[in-house]
Amino acid sequence: MSFFDSKYDEKTYIQEQVLEIQDVHIRKEAQEIISRVLQPFYEELETAYSSLEARMADVRGQAEEFQIITAIQPRNKVDITDGFWHPMRQQDMEKKTISAEELLESLEQGKAYELYQIFVEDTYDKILELVHTRQSFPAEILTEYGQYNGKAVLEPSDGYEEILLQLYEDFVQNGIEWKTVNAPYLHKLLKVMLIEADCPVDEGIENIKVDFGAYKEIIHYDYVPLWNIAMVRVKTSVYPRQSRDSIYFDHVIHNTKLRSDCSYLVHKADTVWDTRRDMETGDFIITCQKRKPTEWTLWEFTSPDHAGCSKVEGMGNGNTIRRPHIRTQAEAIRFAAGLAISEYVTLLQVTTEAPENRKEIRTYCMDLFLPEEIRKKADAPRLYLECSVKNPGHYLNQDMFSFLASRFELIYPEYQCVVCVKN
Repeated sequence: MSFFDSKYDEKTYIQEQVLEIQDVHIRKEAQEIISRVLQPFYEELETAYSSLEARMADVRGQAEEFQIITAIQPRNKVDITDGFWHPMRQQDMEKKTISAEELLESLEQGKAYELYQIFVEDTYDKILELVHTRQSFPAEILTEYGQYNGKAVLEPSDGYEEILLQLYEDFVQNGIEWKTVNAPYLHKLLKVMLIEADCPVDEGIENIKVDFGAYKEIIHYDYVPLWNIAMVRVKTSVYPRQSRDSIYFDHVIHNTKLRSDCSYLVHKADTVWDTRRDMETGDFIITCQKRKPTEWTLWEFTSPDHAGCSKVEGMGNGNTIRRPHIRTQAEAIRFAAGLAISEYVTLLQVTTEAPENRKEIRTYCMDLFLPEEIRKKADAPRLYLECSVKNPGHYLNQDMFSFLASRFELIYPEYQCVVCVKN
């Protein structure tokens, strides 16, 4: 594609125009000016336009590069050499050692003491109810010399939303469109907090068992949230070269330091002007105002194409379409089908009028960590997403409805999206 019309021939056009100059001396001067000024300008313009086209093609491809896939696995089954799956928090891979001294000191200060994290295999609403009732559970504290009693309660796990918020901010700073992460398991992780204990401070604690009673069948221990993202630290490979505008410098990270099957985002890229992957060499280039070699922290996204080699089943955050302009029912249904949640729910239609004989489903925002600084949704009009369910009793259905609503609210920010199903 050319900046000018495809049939336009710059040299022929100029030659024809110059021939219309009757004075031979003026015609000769005009030809000299054209060869020295206009011709180089035209060539530079075409080169710049071709470069712009290539960059736009790169941007269109970025939606495919930064897909996020999540999963959850027992700690003893997480293979750190897998190359695809990584723990969202490294601390989840380490078994916590409980100190009697720290535990009792925390309780004396009126603070609950965190024992460990559990995964609850139940719906979002039931887990929320379990936390809000503040129900206490009897605990058995086993030490080197005896057995003691205690009490524990459950609280939501924290730390994961901060990670997602950090990732979102880096997406924005790198100029990449954010798409809601489908991470339902994060909302099913709870902290077991000890609130009472009668064990002595001088006895080493070997184990603390909590009796969850009627809930014990749906509670799992030592589960680790996983995703296809890792954080790596890499230093500029060669001394930064000056960019063409003489203000910024290109920091080149050689492809030998990076994985060819991964895409990269700069962490805390507030000082970065641009990033790109050289399609020919595979080098990663960071353009910024830093004159000296720098150690960079990068988000490393492993391509979903490599998920097939893993036995762990993951949840993707949907199709590679950049934020679409949905105008018809067919386009809405096609977009929802691309979210890869049809194993649980299927979108039937979208309407601004409340469908008859339909039950509204309570959903939650999977982008709740994002502050609503500009748009307030209290009085927003409703957009109804009528759906069907494949397995009505599945504990992940409510989460899949929530993911669907969250994705549509990114497309239609002026609406409050409401999911409904047949009564």
